[in-house]
Amino acid sequence: MKLKHPLPLLSGNILKLIAILTMTFDHFSAIFYPGVSWMRIPGRIAFPIFAFLLAEGFRYTRNRLRYLLVMGAFASVSHMLILWISDGSWTSILATFTASLALCWLLEFAKKCIFDPTSKLYLRILIPLAFLLSVLVLYYDTRLGKLFDYGFWGVMLPVFASFFHPVRDIQCPSWWERIDILPVHLLAFGVALVTLNSQFPGTTQPYAILALIPLLFYSGKRGQFSLKYSFYIYYPTHILILQGIKNLIDALSK
Repeated sequence: MKLKHPLPLLSGNILKLIAILTMTFDHFSAIFYPGVSWMRIPGRIAFPIFAFLLAEGFRYTRNRLRYLLVMGAFASVSHMLILWISDGSWTSILATFTASLALCWLLEFAKKCIFDPTSKLYLRILIPLAFLLSVLVLYYDTRLGKLFDYGFWGVMLPVFASFFHPVRDIQCPSWWERIDILPVHLLAFGVALVTLNSQFPGTTQPYAILALIPLLFYSGKRGQFSLKYSFYIYYPTHILILQGIKNLIDALSK
């Protein structure tokens, strides 16, 4: 990122750890104290942080096909596990992120067709239309909305975060390079986040807007270590452990 911060910067790893901690507390609260709504407030920032970092991961990954396939594989396993653990009341957020990655990839292809002067005319028309059609199908097909945690706007959060990312392997217009800064990406992301929050009136979801505070200090760098695959494993595992402890306590208390 080209923005200079007056305060210490947060790497992607630090942001991911913040999201993991708040997510764990959120799921602990949901499982052990389901009627105490205020305990869910800290956890509301986890999903937006993960969504924004997903867009960053897509931007910088060397192998996007592998990124999508790995996400899809973990999504399939975690989806079945979480459905089993929760008796069908929860879904896996990794399924949402798999759909997000597919749309991010199609969006990048559409941008490349539009801005690459060597692109064929039919590609400049068909690929952007394919992206728009995919978004419309996702929006209007209520069955898909129920499949993905947070619904349509949950899928679209990473897409909005990556909307103004430059396209790999082509020379983008100079004006595009000037808007490739953190505030612009967060503005687009914030529009989708506010829209997402409005879909859940009367809940703690509007507190998710607070995720923009730590994201304002994102350094644009991953950090020393990669935590990508560890999160994929940790996500279903911690839910399984928490629900297992709850079931054991309920069984012993009878």
